[in-house]
Amino acid sequence: MVRRLICCVVLITVVLVSLCAIEIEDVTYGFNALYNGTFSAVAANTTVPRIELQGVSLEEVSSDSLKYKLSFNRSDLSQFSSSLRGGAADSWYSKLIQSARSTFSPLLGVAAQQIDSAGYVEGDAILDGTLYLVFGTKSALSSWIDLLVLSDWSSINFTLEVSMVVSGNGISEALAFEGLLEGKGVSGERSVELSVKHMLCNETEITMKPIILGLK
Repeated sequence: MVRRLICCVVLITVVLVSLCAIEIEDVTYGFNALYNGTFSAVAANTTVPRIELQGVSLEEVSSDSLKYKLSFNRSDLSQFSSSLRGGAADSWYSKLIQSARSTFSPLLGVAAQQIDSAGYVEGDAILDGTLYLVFGTKSALSSWIDLLVLSDWSSINFTLEVSMVVSGNGISEALAFEGLLEGKGVSGERSVELSVKHMLCNETEITMKPIILGLK
C-alpha cells in the first residue's frame, strides 16, 4: 500500500510582528503561495523520473553539504497541478509512469491536492526568486528516497534560505519574502517540524505557527 503524506496544517496562518501598510490577507496568501510552490518543487524533484514544473529548476550547489538551489522564473502556480498529476495518461506507458511516480513519491499527490485546494487560476500567484535547501549533515539524508524508508527522522535537519517575490491577481501588491525556514525531524517519528526562524515581507517581520509534515 502506498504510504500517504499527512500535512497537519495546509493553510498557514501568518502574523505581522510590526504594524505596516501590508494587508494581512495578502501576506497570508503570499506565504501560502510560497509554501505551496516550494512543496510542489520538492515533490517534483524527489520522484523518478523528475517532473518538470513551469519555470522551476533544481541545481545541486554542493554535494559535500547537501545544498540545493531551487529557482523560480515566472512560475504560475495554476500550471502546477496538471504536471504533478502527470498530465493526460493516454497510453499504457504513461499510466505506468504515473503509477510508479505515485509509489516512489507520495509527496506528489499531496502537492497536487494543495494546489487544487488553493483554487489558483492563471495569473493568481506567480513566483520569482530562489530558495536554498541546505541539509545539516550529509549522513542525515544520503538520497531523497531515504525519506520513504527511514522509520525515524530525528537525524534530518535542514534550512530553507528564502529570497522570493510573489505577485499576481490574488494579491493587491507584489510581496518580497526574505528569510530563513528551519526543518527538524521529530524523534521516533516519520515527521518533520517546519518553522520560521526569521522572515521579512516587504521589510516587515512576520511569523507563523510551526507546520508538521509526516508519513504514515
